[in-house]
Amino acid sequence: MAMANLPLGKERLQHNETSKAPSSAGGKKKLAKNRPIEASTKRPVGGFVKNDSNSRRKKGFDPRFESLCGKYEKHHFSKSYSFLSDWVDKEQKQLESRLESTTDPKELNSLKREISRLKKLHNRVIKETKDRKKESKQRKTNGKQIFISQRKAKEETMKDKYEALKKSGKLKDFIEKRRKKQASKDRRLLPSRRNT
Repeated sequence: MAMANLPLGKERLQHNETSKAPSSAGGKKKLAKNRPIEASTKRPVGGFVKNDSNSRRKKGFDPRFESLCGKYEKHHFSKSYSFLSDWVDKEQKQLESRLESTTDPKELNSLKREISRLKKLHNRVIKETKDRKKESKQRKTNGKQIFISQRKAKEETMKDKYEALKKSGKLKDFIEKRRKKQASKDRRLLPSRRNT
C-alpha cells in the first residue's frame, strides 16, 4: 500500500516502526533459543581461575603415607611426642579450675564435656598400653603372637567395666539405665497405631 493512500495516523505508526532499529543496550531479550546473552563489557567478569603455572597450590603431604619418611612405628612416635600427654594433663587441670570458677550454665556444660572427653582419652591410652604389655607377656610365654578379635576385646572391656561398677556400687543404677534405654529403643521399633 502506498503512503499516499494511508490515513495520517497509520502513516506515522508505519514510519516510526521502520525508523527504529532494535538497540543493543536494551536488547537483553534472546532472539534465538541457544544464543548467548549479550553482556556489558564495562562490568568485570568473575568466576574465571587463572591457570598460571607459577601460582600452583602445593600438594598436601602426609608423612604417614610417604615412603620417603620411613616406616611408622607407634612406640617411636609415642616416645618422640610424649610431651603431648603432659600438655593434655595440664589442659585438663586448667579446665577443671575454670569449671570451679564459672557460673554460666552453657560454659559449664561445655567444660564438663571437654573434661570428660580428655578423661576418656587418657583412660583409652592407659588401656592400650596395658593391653600391649599383656600381649607382649603372652607372646613371651607362648612364643607366638595372639590376635584378639573385636568381639572378645569388647567382651573384656565390658567385664572390666562391670567389675569397676561393682566395686564402686553403681552397678544397679547402670543396669537400670541400660534396661530403660533398651526398652525405649524397643518401643520406637514397634509399629505405631494408625489414626483413623
